[in-house]
Amino acid sequence: MLITNVNIITEKIENGYIKLENGVITDVGSMGNCPKDNDIYDGKGCYAVPGFIDAHTHLYNNDYGYFDKAYNSGITLVAVSPDSSKPVGGEVKIVSTATKETMGVAGIKLALGENPLKKVENTNEIVLEEIEKAKGTVFLHVHSKEDIDLVKGKDVVFVHGTDCQGKCKIIAGPMLTDISKKEMENLSYENMARQYKEGSLIAICSDHPETPVDFLQLYAQIAVKYGVDKDDALLMITKNPAQLLGVDDCYGSIKINQKGGVLLFDSHPMDFYSRLIKIL
Repeated sequence: MLITNVNIITEKIENGYIKLENGVITDVGSMGNCPKDNDIYDGKGCYAVPGFIDAHTHLYNNDYGYFDKAYNSGITLVAVSPDSSKPVGGEVKIVSTATKETMGVAGIKLALGENPLKKVENTNEIVLEEIEKAKGTVFLHVHSKEDIDLVKGKDVVFVHGTDCQGKCKIIAGPMLTDISKKEMENLSYENMARQYKEGSLIAICSDHPETPVDFLQLYAQIAVKYGVDKDDALLMITKNPAQLLGVDDCYGSIKINQKGGVLLFDSHPMDFYSRLIKIL
């Protein structure tokens, strides 16, 4: 299939084309270099973006049709994570919303803070030991500065990362929820915008079912209201989560060999009134 006459936002190509073969992008460029094809979908000026990625959910714990709702809202991949009730949660799995198949394992989930401390007194020691042993990416549930400082200098992806300062790797959210614990008291879009301006690599998540997975686009749109650039907010639900999950070779961009799907919108997806026209 050849998708023509589209504005490819993430690659900054105005009036471009995208060629798909068996769900994989095989060519991208401007319409001036567009090849011929018998199977053409005319985008008619739509905005083309990669399939969205939610980097932190607990979707298997509460499906109720949410895989389908996620896919129909443009989310093609989700990370499904264990909860934070124990210091060592287990594997973070990458799941296709279209097929519900596990596509791979992103890393291991660990947890600091109020949740695991309710059950395990020596949580800090366990987590530090597990970080040293880990052979892959560590996704660390954490909110407070005290807990973040405990792992200072360690190569981890902070899940929530509410009190992170400086350049960190953060899966931020959920934002549209109540402050249910003291360690979350600084949770806000203003705080996330500060982290963005400090140079953190940020992916926005739903933490479903804390907030519904199918509103991921809305959570990114609200980030724009608080000072995040529109194109950068889009990266927070496409390229950035792909990078943090270690799947950016195949997902999160509109480039050759990418296979995360192509979404067509009638305007920039970070505009509140934008509509998803087609999933290809």
